Amino acid sequence: MNRKFLGQLKIVHQDFIEMGLEAAEAIKLTTEAFENHDLELASKVIEHDEVINNLEIKLEKKTSQLIALQQPVATNLRKVIAILKASSDVERIGDHAVDVAKAVRNINVKRRNVEIESLIREVSEQTQENLVKIVSMFAKFDEKGAVEIAKKNQEKREKINEIRKLSINAIKEDANFAEEGIDYLSIIAHIKRINDYITNLAEWIVYEEEGKITELTF
Repeated sequence: MNRKFLGQLKIVHQDFIEMGLEAAEAIKLTTEAFENHDLELASKVIEHDEVINNLEIKLEKKTSQLIALQQPVATNLRKVIAILKASSDVERIGDHAVDVAKAVRNINVKRRNVEIESLIREVSEQTQENLVKIVSMFAKFDEKGAVEIAKKNQEKREKINEIRKLSINAIKEDANFAEEGIDYLSIIAHIKRINDYITNLAEWIVYEEEGKITELTF
């Protein structure tokens, strides 16, 4: 295998992992902002989104140059394509973290629901942990590990549905809670989408190994 290609591919891997960890940090900070109703921290998450966007642009340029100049084939080409496509998913994860931060700023601290917020925080923390794991797996394209992460994402659906039901019931029982309930529904919807994109990342790892797009549903 071309040494120059390997060296450039390693740099692309490192850039992708950096981008993924930045997105994971955004989720972590958003969770903290949500838990503590920290409006300043929520604003920092929103402002920091530009960093993730710029990293995606840089990755797009590097992967395009790698394909054009090195003309990789077969497995090597799949590695580059997988990282290119995955970077787009990570950018969208960052966008959803920003949307959660925006919702945090709308919540009236006097009408918060402790039970619902505890569940949201738990799911958000698990989501952040899974993103860190799946991003790290791109270093060696760990197919087995990727499939396990996808399974864990599927298992979170029940808890997400539970949060939805609790929020809807709380709105029905107290009309004054409607705005906060809608914000909770919005937040959990964004967290669900983040989990969907994490599953996408797992699918790109499987694609690199098998050479075909495989939908990971269980």
